[in-house]
Amino acid sequence: MVTDQETNKVYFSTWLTKLKCWQDIRMTLEQARVPYGLLEGTQDYWVRDFMPIQVTRNSYVQYVYNPDYLHTSPDYRTDGVACLERLCFPDSKVVKTDIVLDGGNVIKCDDSVIMTNKVFLENRQWSKAKVMDELERVFGAEVIIIPWDHHERYGHVDGMVRYLGDGRVLLTNYGDFAPEFAKELVKTLSHKYDVTELSYPLQKPSSYNWAYINYLQVGKVVLMPKLDDPENDMAYEQLHNLFPDASICRVGGIKPLLRRGGGLNCVSWNVCN
Repeated sequence: MVTDQETNKVYFSTWLTKLKCWQDIRMTLEQARVPYGLLEGTQDYWVRDFMPIQVTRNSYVQYVYNPDYLHTSPDYRTDGVACLERLCFPDSKVVKTDIVLDGGNVIKCDDSVIMTNKVFLENRQWSKAKVMDELERVFGAEVIIIPWDHHERYGHVDGMVRYLGDGRVLLTNYGDFAPEFAKELVKTLSHKYDVTELSYPLQKPSSYNWAYINYLQVGKVVLMPKLDDPENDMAYEQLHNLFPDASICRVGGIKPLLRRGGGLNCVSWNVCN
């Protein structure tokens, strides 16, 4: 399974370049010497959700991108395979599945995939057992299902947990405000992984501190938000300690993205090529 730690290039929608935050993102990438490219023909800039999921260097999984939150806005659906074909990656192979999914609900680990149980809601025409069998077939890996955080309408996992490598995962700071839910997540995840939790022990937490778990990692470079809140330095210190061999780069100007419900991982598609 190709993990974030193994990626070496990142892509964004051309739509993102029309937003002011693009200049901050582009400048940070260039200063960190991270190769990047732009995707043509997308219908929005949340590329994580519709682009094929890279499993090995030359193989990708393409799912049915028809999430419930776009049922009333079909014009925002993008054909991820068409975008991939325009990139002309040599020898790339796409494995297709009828599973309804979006990439924000997939965290790749070395030998497993983490998802929220919203995937069952999106595929109610199938039994849970059949959904699991199909997911494990196309990913060629164990699938770990965790509870959906219903405060996040999209059911995405990339705002909840991330893979650190070597069997370790990072959980966002549920322990600060939802300790029982945090215990449930840790119990589920600890059967497979060593779990570390972010924490911001503040009386008045920022409503945007979820964005720190939604960092973008390309190899040994981690891009995190630079926000004007007390959690910013706390998050930086914790990520710095968790990624001792990586460069932690702060990106400003992304609050307009956060107001729209997504962060740096949501607008990016990192691959190994």
